[in-house]
Amino acid sequence: MQSLNYYLQKAKSEYFAVPHFNVSNLEMIKAIVEASQELNAPVMIGMSESEREFIGLNQAKSIIKCYKEKGAVIFLNADHSKSFDSCKNAIDAGFDSIHFDGSHLSLKENFEITKKVVLYGKKKNVDISIEGELGCMPTESSKIYNKEIKIDKKYFTKPEEAREFTENTGIDRLASVIGSIHGIALNNPHLDIDLIKRISLEVGDVSLVLHGGSGVLPSDIKNAIKAGINNIHISTELRIIYKESLDKSLDKDNIAPYSIMEPVIKDMKEFIKEKIKFFEAKNKCK
Repeated sequence: MQSLNYYLQKAKSEYFAVPHFNVSNLEMIKAIVEASQELNAPVMIGMSESEREFIGLNQAKSIIKCYKEKGAVIFLNADHSKSFDSCKNAIDAGFDSIHFDGSHLSLKENFEITKKVVLYGKKKNVDISIEGELGCMPTESSKIYNKEIKIDKKYFTKPEEAREFTENTGIDRLASVIGSIHGIALNNPHLDIDLIKRISLEVGDVSLVLHGGSGVLPSDIKNAIKAGINNIHISTELRIIYKESLDKSLDKDNIAPYSIMEPVIKDMKEFIKEKIKFFEAKNKCK
């Protein structure tokens, strides 16, 4: 199977986006894998530090390995890792991808630790994909906000810093703050398409990542892909589908977990397939 970086470069040259979905349990993984295989699409499966703690690093890696052995083109990502040790643990466990989130640190510390993660990861696995982050997204992951939210442009990623950051750290992917938020607000935050174009020109072959893909206007997603985004993260929307479907599926007379979860997996899979097609990732495993 080709590496994640291969598919990200393919996405860059062919103007599609590799989808990234966060998971908290086996049912979510199953839905993603089935959708990926049915549409012949490369997909990233992400786990935050809390999700990794819940599922288990080695357990997650083993599950993904089993699906890969059956032909699934999926990649396991250690999402929003806040420290070098957190990244190291995922690298040692055999994750395909690492996201070091140093947005809470000073620019100097972010540069230093990101580079340290890159050096350690590439020494362990030359094909590993490493993501760094610049800018600050001041909202919480997978939270539904009952108000409108607009990010002050002072938090946005600066193109010149993006160039310096990518050149000095050796990352494969860059997460930028470009207008989206983690979670969902009453309004649909607008992406700064011009900023995406400027960052893309500055970072060359480095892949650009959109975090906070839930709630972004479809037109903004399409324009962002054309402007240079080739990896899009979805979490909140999938969690909402999971909860709403589970609420409908629960029946006091049904105590068989597999039959309770079957329609939930189906609903998640249909949502995931819609995103894969919308991101133009269908049939990109050829």
